[in-house]
Amino acid sequence: LLKKPYHYDKCVVELCSLSRDTAGVEKLLYNLSPTCSHFSTIGDLYTKCCIYDKAELYYLNAHYMVPNMITPLYNLFKMYRSKGDASNAAFYANKVLNHKVKIENTKTLKAKKDARDFLVGMPY
Repeated sequence: LLKKPYHYDKCVVELCSLSRDTAGVEKLLYNLSPTCSHFSTIGDLYTKCCIYDKAELYYLNAHYMVPNMITPLYNLFKMYRSKGDASNAAFYANKVLNHKVKIENTKTLKAKKDARDFLVGMPY
């Protein structure tokens, strides 16, 4: 019985990753378990489709769910950078750089390097 919700969540998250059909995925989201990684994946879908206001909402909710995770902040930084919003991208790049993580790993190091490179390349 516990496996069914897990499989549903997994399928919806995969659909979000592969799809550009936000309306179709939106209908499936009501039964999705609200987790930080699920919300980040849904934010990625909206970013891919250039629906930035919804992407921002999901990334912020993911960040509020697990404030210790760097991923939602990094996703916000990447979204604003791809959108061409240098001011907000710089804001979130600084948040990524100053974010305290429990354990440094390749993902956190890449996020911090990416943020640092962006800030170094910005005109003043």
